[in-house]
Amino acid sequence: MSKKRETPSGMFMMEMIMVVFFFILCASTCILVFVKANNMSRQAKDLNQSVLAAESIAEVWKAEGEEGLTETLGAQAHTGAGERQYGMFWDRDWNPLSEKAGAAYLADITVSDRDRMSYAEVVISRTEDNRVVFSLETQKYSQTVRGDR
Repeated sequence: MSKKRETPSGMFMMEMIMVVFFFILCASTCILVFVKANNMSRQAKDLNQSVLAAESIAEVWKAEGEEGLTETLGAQAHTGAGERQYGMFWDRDWNPLSEKAGAAYLADITVSDRDRMSYAEVVISRTEDNRVVFSLETQKYSQTVRGDR
C-alpha cells in the first residue's frame, strides 16, 4: 500500500488564496470609506456655499429691497399668485449664471407682505435631483406695504 503524501505547495496555495481574499475584502472596505468621505465632503461644500448664498441674498433684500435682488444680484423675476418670486442660478463651481441652462444650483426667492411686515423665503436646491440644500426665511418691518391704503 502506498500512502499519498500531501505536498506543501497545496497548503501554500490555499494560504495564498486566503490572503488574496482578505486583501480584496480590506481594499473594498477602504474604497467604500473613501467614496463615503468624498460624498460627505461634497455635501458639506454644497451646504456651506448654500448658506453663504442664502445669507447674501437675505442681506441684500433687507438692505436694498427687491430692486437689490434684481440689480445687485441679478435675480430674475417670475410671476406668482399674490407673491413676488425671483430666481438665481449657479454652475457646479458656484459661479453665477444668467439663465437656468447649465445651472447646477437654483435659488427660489419668494417675497410677500403681511401685517406691515415683508417676508422673504430663500430656497436653494440642486437642479439635477431637485433636492433642497438649504432654506432660509427672513422678515423685515415695512413702513409702506403693497396693498395698504
